[in-house]
Amino acid sequence: MVKGDSTYRFITDHLGSVRLVVNVETGKIAQRIDYNEFGNVLLNTNPAFQPFAFFDDYSPQMTIFLIHTAEESSAN
Repeated sequence: MVKGDSTYRFITDHLGSVRLVVNVETGKIAQRIDYNEFGNVLLNTNPAFQPFAFFDDYSPQMTIFLIHTAEESSAN
């Protein structure tokens, strides 16, 4: 993911859930997300940083984006 002038890599667990977002140039962790066994977020160090979270789950902002994009696509 590119944000501003920096490139970030998503580090996921075996299910594909995002656990860390790391700056590839510096190695600094930009976001850490911990979940319980049901996918509920226990810790999110930077909630507004990016929209992806638990496997097969999106933040409300990403859901709105996907719906809007689908509506635009179907209008053509």
